[in-house]
Amino acid sequence: MNQPELTLFSTSAQKAGFRLERMEVFNWGAFHQTVYVMPLQGENALLCGANGAGKTTLVDALITLLTPNPERFYNQSAGFEDRKRIRRTEDYVLGVYGRSVAGKERLRGTEPGEGTYTVLLGVFSNKDYNQYYTLAHVYWFKNDQVQKRYYTAPVDLNIAEHFQFSGDIREFNSGIAKKYQARNYDTFTEYALDFIPKIGMRSPERSNSQAGRTKPLSLLGKTAGIKVLGNLDGFIRENMLDETDVETYFEQLKKEYADIAETQQSLDKATFQQQMLLPLVQHHTAWLTGSDELRRLDLAQRALSPWFAGQHVGLLETEVEKKQGRLGLLNEELETLDKELDALRQEDKDLEYQIRQNEAGQRLDQLKREREDLEKRRENQRHEARRYAALATSLGLEPNPDNALFFEQKKHLDRKAQDLEAQKSEQNLLRDELVGQRKELKQTIATLQLELASLRRRRNNLPVDLVEARTRICQAENIPESELPFVGELTRVKEDERLHWQYALEKLLTPFSLHLLVPPQYLPKVVQRVRDADLGVLLRFIEADDNAGESLNNDISQETAGNKLEVQPQSPFANWLRNELNRRYPHHCTSNTATYKKHTQALTPEGLYKNGKQHQKDDRKNQRTQFVLGWDNEEKLRQTEQLLRDAENELLLLEERFSPIETRIQQLDQKLADLARLHDFEHFNSINFADTELRIGAIIAQAEQLGQSSTQLKTLQTRHQQVQQAVKNAQIKRDSTLQQQTKTTGEIESRLTELRFKRNDAATLDDHSLAWRELQPLVSDLDELDLDSIGKIQQHLTNKLNSQTSQLRDQQSKIEKDLLLLMSQFKNPKKDILEAFPTWSDDTYALPEQPSIEHIGQYTDLLERIQNDQLPALRERYETRAGNDIGNAMQVFQQQLTEQLADHHENIANINRSLRTLPYSADTYLQIVCESNTRKGRIGEFYHLLKDWDYDRAAFRLATAPEQQKILRETVQRIGQLIQRLDKDPDWRREVTDIRNWLTFRTQQFYSRDDTPKPGTLLDSTGALSGGEQAKLTYTVLAAALTYQFNISADSRNAKSFRFIMIDEAFSKLDPENSTYLLDLLSSLNFQMLLITPNSNVKLSQDRMSHLIFVKKEDEMPPRSSVFVYSVMELAKIEAGKKARRG
Repeated sequence: MNQPELTLFSTSAQKAGFRLERMEVFNWGAFHQTVYVMPLQGENALLCGANGAGKTTLVDALITLLTPNPERFYNQSAGFEDRKRIRRTEDYVLGVYGRSVAGKERLRGTEPGEGTYTVLLGVFSNKDYNQYYTLAHVYWFKNDQVQKRYYTAPVDLNIAEHFQFSGDIREFNSGIAKKYQARNYDTFTEYALDFIPKIGMRSPERSNSQAGRTKPLSLLGKTAGIKVLGNLDGFIRENMLDETDVETYFEQLKKEYADIAETQQSLDKATFQQQMLLPLVQHHTAWLTGSDELRRLDLAQRALSPWFAGQHVGLLETEVEKKQGRLGLLNEELETLDKELDALRQEDKDLEYQIRQNEAGQRLDQLKREREDLEKRRENQRHEARRYAALATSLGLEPNPDNALFFEQKKHLDRKAQDLEAQKSEQNLLRDELVGQRKELKQTIATLQLELASLRRRRNNLPVDLVEARTRICQAENIPESELPFVGELTRVKEDERLHWQYALEKLLTPFSLHLLVPPQYLPKVVQRVRDADLGVLLRFIEADDNAGESLNNDISQETAGNKLEVQPQSPFANWLRNELNRRYPHHCTSNTATYKKHTQALTPEGLYKNGKQHQKDDRKNQRTQFVLGWDNEEKLRQTEQLLRDAENELLLLEERFSPIETRIQQLDQKLADLARLHDFEHFNSINFADTELRIGAIIAQAEQLGQSSTQLKTLQTRHQQVQQAVKNAQIKRDSTLQQQTKTTGEIESRLTELRFKRNDAATLDDHSLAWRELQPLVSDLDELDLDSIGKIQQHLTNKLNSQTSQLRDQQSKIEKDLLLLMSQFKNPKKDILEAFPTWSDDTYALPEQPSIEHIGQYTDLLERIQNDQLPALRERYETRAGNDIGNAMQVFQQQLTEQLADHHENIANINRSLRTLPYSADTYLQIVCESNTRKGRIGEFYHLLKDWDYDRAAFRLATAPEQQKILRETVQRIGQLIQRLDKDPDWRREVTDIRNWLTFRTQQFYSRDDTPKPGTLLDSTGALSGGEQAKLTYTVLAAALTYQFNISADSRNAKSFRFIMIDEAFSKLDPENSTYLLDLLSSLNFQMLLITPNSNVKLSQDRMSHLIFVKKEDEMPPRSSVFVYSVMELAKIEAGKKARRG
């Protein structure tokens, strides 16, 4: 059976959709210096001509006009076997036609003076909507580099009228835009994204790549030269489905995860900070308890001496009363003894006279006088001998020397004196040093006592001399002191700023804080008084308005010095002073050196401040007792009392050191005095009482011989001796009584002196004072006191309190050391903590670099903020983020993938509906079979992670709060693992989130009669088919892809579609049957076909094509190509003429 002859002109195409109305080229390849036009009028055409005539040049012009640069494969009909024939856009613009030794042979140059440029233009029309859309490219050379510009216009333009390019691209763009609403673009992508939706092509909404957004154009380019598909799965995936775009949702998911990760880190950081601060607070509590106990012990110690003094007073009063009674008895006894002695002494005189009247008595009297003289000498010698012995003993010499040793010892006395003087000089130096320190301490104590007394009489913190000077001025001029305030007593540092800025602001405001504010009405009086009087102080005063209006500068930064101060609101100077503080102290307060450098006026917490280029820091007085700001002096009063106690304690310690030195000096002085006295002993006879005793013995013997010769004399002598003994006894008794009287009188005086001191000491204790309340439990169970035991008991109790204080101070020192270590570890944590929490320093930068117990409030405040504010807020935020936000974001991400998967299934279904209308064979039609690919490999791994991130909601509701927190953390962890996996490997992410990869595609024939699959027709490639079958399947699948990308509906009636297609050497591998199938297929879809074929394959038939475009190369050098366009009617006339001539 003979096959019917294939004819190309068998039908008249319908006009649905956008079609190529006209194609024009100027200076493109061999089409030189003339505008060549192909007026297709939206109808089918056959482009033919001899090999090398220029068909491919025109096809490449269309490809260049409509496809992106990376997708262009010029001269596709040459295949990959002849790569030498592949051309570049630059070659077409230059008109390169060959090569020689000199280089490329070309029709056109690149110099501006040569006036060379190239234009490609295509006009597409939609007759149903009477729409025209022009696409154009302009190419020219600049500095030997090809330049290009892309144009779109919603009107019908042509090269001859509208694209006359003079070389000034800006002028050209401006003109064509104004006249024809033309847009121009630098890049093909911008140009393509403009025209793709406007000429009926599909515009992928989800695609995130240039290739995805220009996919219809890529498919159009492939259609021109495709012969066999090969891998059906890859072709369907790439050309029939859009590349998915989940990057936006992934970035949102990452953002949500980053936010919850940041929240989790902040929560972990706050929890860890709480764990670090709790021991610190516990240590501080222990330290405060210890400080309170030390205060109690201090109060008890302060009350101890006055209380014992009070007990002493009672005991001393009783003792003095007893002594005074004893003294009265002794006085009476002395009076009786004096009378008795007087009578005995008179009788002794009478007896002595009677004895002297006797001759023997006279000699005896002489001997008696001699004996008395010798006895006196002996007593003197004995006294001197005892004195010499005592002095010699104290100096380490022999106390009872003989005559020779006496003079030997006397020779060494001067050298001994020099040694003692040297020792005394050394001790005097030590004493003088301590005397100076004691003097300074006493002056300090006196000053503090005066300051304390002054502070108790007033409320401000000002120096006492300035306060007294003001008092004298006010008293003299009869001005109330309240109307002449100092700046310092109207200004104070805000409570929440004192910890960091009190010290610095005190320094900054000196001396302004010591200025006296004088209202205008008192200024003359004050000036005159200051002139007339010697106030003895440095007084500064300033005229101040006590009726000033409200401050106008209330918007200054919170970080300025003026804004860290507050003014006594009740003062009439408040407004004036607020303005003055803002004006004088705009210093920016900062602990950051860089910020300090940046500001013209700045202040640091250490008291360093600057005004312009002048910097100042005063460290001469840094005690808080020197602070003057504030209208309440309770803190300064407390500090001054503490300083006074410290100074008094220091003085006691100094006295303890002073006493041994003073004793040693006294000892040395005594030895030097002893040495001087010893030096006074000139002769040995002054201490030689032994010889004198011998002489006294001789006189006694002589008197005894004379006494035995007279009986009367003996009687008188006997009585005289009895009276003398009686006088002696009475005198001894009187001396003893007198001694007791003197002793008792001394004891009374001593007790009375002690009583006065004790009463003064006891008066310092108030029975209602804190000190007494602290001491009372310690003395309530003491044994009964007496004068003998009270001192020991007081000393015992003092030692006990000192011991407790010492132990407690040691304990406090250890606690403080541990506390400072904890503060330091929190302020400057270890490296691993900083690595785990990079923002740690944001919470601790304001904490002082050198921790101090004074700064503990900042740490406790931070803990309070963490416990009461941060942790609850962070927990709530984390639970919200973990329970809702991250889950919602994950669900949105997952939903996008699910929706895109549904879109792909829907798109395949739409394509299959189109294929259902196209017979593939006499009894079958072709379908695309779509299957899931989510169970294995990389896609399976992702799909598993995507499905397993969520938690069991029912179990969550039944779980406890800690269990719920654990579930949320584990959920966030799983989401984080997925996000990190996607983020770490972009190639993996692009693969697994491209939902097209979740599916595999094959084709299969189905019977038209019952829609059942035809056995043996399920294919994933065309490799097993014959050449004709491969081409048939290729074009069927390709047609399906085109219907999708060009918006062609199943019934082919969609007017908002693109209908132009070009196929180069379309029938080179097709038999007549399959060629007919291809033409029928494309015709059924109402495509405007431009078929390219060599002359040998031209078989004219009026039922397929409407135009014939014939390309011819002229026989001249350099070569030129020409285009001839014939309609079907013209070709019919030509054919009829040929037949007539042959007939």
